[in-house]
Amino acid sequence: MHMVENGIAAIPESARRPLWVMGSRLDIVIGGDQTGGAYAVAEDRSAPGFGPPPHVHENEDEAFYVVEGEYLFGGENGEVRAGPGTFVHAPKGHLHWWRNVGDGPGRHLEIFIPAGLERMFEEVGEPAAEGDREPPPPDPARLLEAGPRYGITFQLPDR
Repeated sequence: MHMVENGIAAIPESARRPLWVMGSRLDIVIGGDQTGGAYAVAEDRSAPGFGPPPHVHENEDEAFYVVEGEYLFGGENGEVRAGPGTFVHAPKGHLHWWRNVGDGPGRHLEIFIPAGLERMFEEVGEPAAEGDREPPPPDPARLLEAGPRYGITFQLPDR
C-alpha cells in the first residue's frame, strides 16, 4: 500500500494478494487489516459457469460491481442479469448466489462490509502466481468446513 501525505491509500495492482478459490481467481485488493475492519474489496475473475452455491452471510453485506462479462445474481425473490457497469447489493441475512453466465471470462469486484470475509478466502484459497493459467483442482470440503467459522451458511442441493 502506498500512502500519500493526506493519509489516502493508493494500492497498485502489484500489491494485491492473488488467490485461487474454488477454481476462480480472486485477488484481495484491500483487506480489513488496511481499513480498520470497515470493509474489504476483492476482484473475482471467473470462467463461464462458475459461481458459489446459494449462501447467507451473518456478518456482512456483500456488494458486487460487474466490470466485464455477464452474470446472473439470485436471491430469495428472484434473479437479475448483470453486465458491465451493474452494481448488485446482497444484504446480510439474505440468501444469495451468483454465476458467470457469459460466453467468456467475467470479472467483478466484491465488496464486504464490514471486512472479515476476505480472511476466509485467504484460508481456503491457494496462492496464485503471475502467469498462472490453470487453477488447482477445487476442494469444496475446505470451503464448506470454513464457512460456518466466518458466519456463512451454504444451501446445497439435496442429492
